[in-house]
Amino acid sequence: MMLRRPKDSLTGLVFLLIATGTWLLCRELSYGTARNMGPGYFPILLSWLLTFLGGVLIVRSFFGSIEPVDPMSWRALRSIVAVLASCVLFGLLVRPAGLAVAVMATVLTGVLGMQGYGLRSALLTAIVLAVGCCLTFVALLGLPIPVVGPLLGM
Repeated sequence: MMLRRPKDSLTGLVFLLIATGTWLLCRELSYGTARNMGPGYFPILLSWLLTFLGGVLIVRSFFGSIEPVDPMSWRALRSIVAVLASCVLFGLLVRPAGLAVAVMATVLTGVLGMQGYGLRSALLTAIVLAVGCCLTFVALLGLPIPVVGPLLGM
């Protein structure tokens, strides 16, 4: 059997790695039931879904027409790094700096990977998303997330 779609195969392997990591990190948490979910219920459910999708992609990679893999361009690599860095930055900033600052930093970092996005539109997008997230998650849903965290002295 010949590998016909290497992109699907690699994507499936990445999904399996993420699912395995999620399962390993959450295996100590209680699962609960569908009616009374524990803290590990949803992450484990998602890891099973990712395992299934990864398996489907790997099996699918052996069928269909042959698709060559194009070499990755620097622009694509820059986009991937910017999006991953923005996600990590959000996780690192949300508690010490607050939701508003974390969302703005996430948007501004993610924009570095985009082409044709100016500073003015990036700032406007960051402000609108920060206000929207604060209104949605803190004001409407009542989640205990600081809008501006202790790092900024407020």
